[in-house]
Amino acid sequence: MKLRFSRFACYLPFTMLPFFTMGATSTNIRIKAAVEQGACTPSLDNGGVLEFGDFPVSHLYTDTPSGLDTRSINMHITCTAPVVVGYSFQDDRQDTLDGGSADIQNYGFGIGLTPAQVHIGHFYLYVADSGLPTPVVNNTPARTIYSDNGGTQWQLASSSTKASNSGSNIMAFSSTDDFSRPLAVETATATLSVHPVVQSLKTLALTDDQPYEGLATLSLVYL
Repeated sequence: MKLRFSRFACYLPFTMLPFFTMGATSTNIRIKAAVEQGACTPSLDNGGVLEFGDFPVSHLYTDTPSGLDTRSINMHITCTAPVVVGYSFQDDRQDTLDGGSADIQNYGFGIGLTPAQVHIGHFYLYVADSGLPTPVVNNTPARTIYSDNGGTQWQLASSSTKASNSGSNIMAFSSTDDFSRPLAVETATATLSVHPVVQSLKTLALTDDQPYEGLATLSLVYL
């Protein structure tokens, strides 16, 4: 299963136009300037590749979906100056998502098709699993928070908080005692948890080994 990240730069331009007049023989000085917000770069351990290895077909449930082992991967954000920044995800295999419940449609990431064009299943991205290490921001323990309304309001992420597959929720980092606003980041490290779920053995109707691969794009969101 692969996680792919993208880099985004954000610029905050403004113009200063002061004029100095010193009589008829003077001339105007026009000054234009642009201020560049500190640019941030995301990265993932192991180049963003998370290997799950083989899973025996005999271990799949016959009539219900099977949850496979969960794996974790570290995410890092490095900025050239303190920047209030968050992150979101976009499913790059959404056309293979197995659908079903609203939860899968909103938070599941597709993991491919069988040769018979059967949807294999999906995976979830948990951003604050209780078994994960605490995020570290600017060398200080922090918390993961999220917003469902574009950053207007924030709340503390829990072990059940999943990343949206369409970027509709934004994750960020807060202090350990104020979850209402995101921190400005110079360096941040957080651990993501990936949990695949495959369809039932009856639905998949496998006749051979079946590889599966998910692909998601991690994007930074300047707040």
